[in-house]
Amino acid sequence: MLLQNLRKETASFHAHLEQNQASVRLMSADVTLEDYKAYLSGLYGYIKMYESVVLPRLEQLDISLNIQRKVPFLEADLLLLSCEPTQIPVVEEDQIMATYPGIESALGGLYVLEGSMLGGAIITRHLQKYLGIQVAGRLQYLGAYGAVPGINWKSFLELFCNAAVNLKEDKIIEGAKNTYQSIDQWLNIMVVDAT
Repeated sequence: MLLQNLRKETASFHAHLEQNQASVRLMSADVTLEDYKAYLSGLYGYIKMYESVVLPRLEQLDISLNIQRKVPFLEADLLLLSCEPTQIPVVEEDQIMATYPGIESALGGLYVLEGSMLGGAIITRHLQKYLGIQVAGRLQYLGAYGAVPGINWKSFLELFCNAAVNLKEDKIIEGAKNTYQSIDQWLNIMVVDAT
């Protein structure tokens, strides 16, 4: 029931994020290498803080979520694109803590960030089609879960549901919604407004 409610309650938030100009540019036929760099830089600034500050709090749960950290993949891609990760702005710690005040909201955020990896194979194919050699070897983040990310997603969902058993569903859903909104706002600041 949790997964059904999560999908239903966050569908409009997910759709809104997909309409963010950074996402739209990334998936357009005239995507540029600069669009890709900007998109990765924006994600890095958010995911770095989530993994540094929020993810460790989930270790309080009695079950391992077996999460593959994404920051190393993002850093590798950015370096290959001549972007120095240490020079990329990140979300302020107080802002990230406000988005994730408790364990439930942190878990809701993880649901969104792990779910975003499902689109990696689609985005990878798109970038290879339109940018070709320009992105060769620079798609580690998007390809972190391989050509069939659905297998990892199903495994994650099982662990996620087990971890959520004794937690408040409405707070998990609220955390997921807040994550979509926060990423949308961050991409607007870092990518859309910067151009």
